[in-house]
Amino acid sequence: MNARYDEKGKIFTQRVSKDAVVAAVRTADYFIVGDIHVRPDRRLKDELDTTQTRFLPVTEAEVYDGGGTQLLYRTSFMLVAYDQIIMVAPIEAFTEFGNAPWHHFLAQEPAE
Repeated sequence: MNARYDEKGKIFTQRVSKDAVVAAVRTADYFIVGDIHVRPDRRLKDELDTTQTRFLPVTEAEVYDGGGTQLLYRTSFMLVAYDQIIMVAPIEAFTEFGNAPWHHFLAQEPAE
């Protein structure tokens, strides 16, 4: 681990602690459900507003067709270009989803 110490002995590392938030990401062509990682005590919006990158990392993702009805593939990691994103929402914000195949994400216990 690369770490540096200040004069008082405080440790600084390259690693940033983050919590996983299950979210839906809508692009023009795809509906993506997976984990978006945010810093502790921050909202998803806060994390998206402060980013300096061009891509949103999504882990444990399921990629569906544009209607969110047909699973196209699963991947453990993907990057979604911010300029392609139409909508991002935490999965718990969905109150009605019909027979969507991604409804199993709603039953997951939140990460601690």
